[in-house]
Amino acid sequence: MRRCSGIEGGVERGCGGEAARLAELYISRVDKVLKGLTLTFKEAGGGVEEVIEEARRYLSDSRYYLGKAAYLTALAAASYAEGLLDSLRILGLIEFEWPRGGIDEA
Repeated sequence: MRRCSGIEGGVERGCGGEAARLAELYISRVDKVLKGLTLTFKEAGGGVEEVIEEARRYLSDSRYYLGKAAYLTALAAASYAEGLLDSLRILGLIEFEWPRGGIDEA
């Protein structure tokens, strides 16, 4: 596994290709899920919608950092969004399926 050579001016040096590709993949997957998810427990309280909105904010942050070539930060933000959505799904509060095509297939 290739290591990044550091951060300079807010940009991760030596992290380009693979991190950028993964960030774009995660952004795409989270975006598709957010557009198609279904609330399964409508009376769950305001917390569910709040967590979904937090996932949207992380997705927005991810796009911002991708545009700034801060690929690892973009990937981390998209991963946080995935984790929030997965947590709600595991608890049975929302329904969705991750888009087909894994990391190795992208």
